Amino acid sequence: MPRHSGREIAAPLAFDVLDILQSLLPDRAWGWSPDYFGITAPKALHTFDRTVRVATPTMHFIRPAENARFRSAGCYDATVPAAIDGGTPPYTWYIDDIQTPGTAPHRDIPLSTGAHTITVIDEKGETISRDVWVEAGECEEGR
Repeated sequence: MPRHSGREIAAPLAFDVLDILQSLLPDRAWGWSPDYFGITAPKALHTFDRTVRVATPTMHFIRPAENARFRSAGCYDATVPAAIDGGTPPYTWYIDDIQTPGTAPHRDIPLSTGAHTITVIDEKGETISRDVWVEAGECEEGR
């Protein structure tokens, strides 16, 4: 599910399931077992391979810098240059959680004043985000 993480969806669901399972257990003291101290791993965990490493991110922002500040041009939106490197094209861009057209690894993004989050998801689902701030420029009255 693009734009969703395990922390936001899977973990809360798992905690709810574990709470329900815990409530179904009878109230009794647990007996001692060497399994609790890691002497013997549960059978289901025997398939985990310790040599497997968590993949390092391959995609990163070239620009803008994290928490970069921009100033709008007078009464107009600021144009924020954005570019990424790495990952697997095509890329899906989101500005403040709204998908924008285009799949290129670079673009100029018009942003109004205030805080914004730029998020990019590549073909394999790798996701990166960058927060930026746009300050209001001086605007003539009546424009």
